Amino acid sequence: MTTGERRVEPWPVLVVWVGVTLLGVVLFDIWGDERTVGTPLSASLAENGPLVLLSLAVVAAGLWLWRSDLTPERQRTVAVWTFVGTTVMAASMLWMVAVQTRLQAANDPYVIAMDAVVLGSLLALGTGYYHARTEQERAKLERERDRFAALFDNAPGGVARVVPGDDGPVIEAVNPAFTDVFGYEESTAVGARVDSLLVPATVDWSAARELLGGARQRRNLTLETDDGRREFLCVTAPIEGADDGRGWYVVFLDITDREQRAERLSVISRTLRHDIRNDLNVVSGTARLLGDQVDEGSHVERITDKTARLTDLAERTRDIEEAVRGDTEQVTQPVDDIIAEAVASVDRSGVDVDVSVPGGLFAHAHPKVHSAVRELVENAVIHNDGDDQRVEVTAHADTEDYVTVVVSDDGSGIPCREYEVVAGEREHTQLDHPTGLGLWMVDWLVTDSGGSVEFISGDDGTTVRVRLPRAHPIEETAHLSGETVAQ
Repeated sequence: MTTGERRVEPWPVLVVWVGVTLLGVVLFDIWGDERTVGTPLSASLAENGPLVLLSLAVVAAGLWLWRSDLTPERQRTVAVWTFVGTTVMAASMLWMVAVQTRLQAANDPYVIAMDAVVLGSLLALGTGYYHARTEQERAKLERERDRFAALFDNAPGGVARVVPGDDGPVIEAVNPAFTDVFGYEESTAVGARVDSLLVPATVDWSAARELLGGARQRRNLTLETDDGRREFLCVTAPIEGADDGRGWYVVFLDITDREQRAERLSVISRTLRHDIRNDLNVVSGTARLLGDQVDEGSHVERITDKTARLTDLAERTRDIEEAVRGDTEQVTQPVDDIIAEAVASVDRSGVDVDVSVPGGLFAHAHPKVHSAVRELVENAVIHNDGDDQRVEVTAHADTEDYVTVVVSDDGSGIPCREYEVVAGEREHTQLDHPTGLGLWMVDWLVTDSGGSVEFISGDDGTTVRVRLPRAHPIEETAHLSGETVAQ
């Protein structure tokens, strides 16, 4: 918008009106002195000249305010302070004149002048304090800016400031690591559209566009670099306090090598599971054939049990594989569903499993966290050699932020060396190590969920406490609905 098309806000007009009013009062006084008292014009101008200049300065300030780049809100602040200050000063002076006229029947110009000096002193004191506070806040903001600039420039990952553009998000600034990661010079990156510079032509742009939708989020994306396509973990954070209220900082972490390793491990895992399962089926089938030909009490039953155990272990490696990846996003789940799914998949023959879980409890955890609970329940069932052979599974809200799942049994318990190694209390050696991967999987899944595991063993059995982050889906839904309405 050009100057000729500039919109006239009411606030500069108010300041100009105050200045014109003050100037009118001074000119009226000059006219009255000359007409009524007969004071020479030169004397009146000498007396009122400073007031004329100050009044014209207020008018000029109003015109400057109109042409300035201050937002309407800031213009309003200046105008309101000008109007309130003028009104307070005028009321104070009128009060002084009225008191002298009514009580003293005369006006003492020296007292009026001294009152004006006192008011001016107080006004200067307030202005000075405001200026000092402003300078202090400015110095604080400059220190914060310098610290942020140092963080921005020295961040190990590529960081870009992205702002809205006419044809899509545009890169406004990048840090030196961005050049190292993507291979583009700063002059090439700055000013370029994100989709044309970083998003391959054959890749769906909607995922990247959603990433820049304004909310804090993280997502894996395939992006274009100077050396070809790479996999990145992208984390966005909206810029708070931006002039236009929009814009994002985007952090790009190159995870290509990690993803390649994960893919290779996944291929190895799938292949091993397939081959082991097939070979174990052959062993199990052969063992059954042998069982039909030999006497009872032979080792065939032992062979069959071991093959079944190994087959189950091969199936569980899928859960273990997901647990060790460590990049799975947590989801909100009802705690009673987690426990129900865990208990339902356990063979409880001969053991009473009591479940007591109140409704309305939710956890924000790994999607496979039920596998961790299943492992604990199964372990309690299999190794329970107590008199009653009972297993209890309960859950309760530990705090506003956490929910605790408790698995207890009355058996001999888990050997200390088993869980102490998993918990990091004992060094993992060839002599001291858990006999399987189950406890490791429990620890990995719970840790990735942001929780913790506690083992308590005693003469009366073992208690395992799994602490998970608590979720409040009803409140979160209401909060998100409010944000949607606000938008």
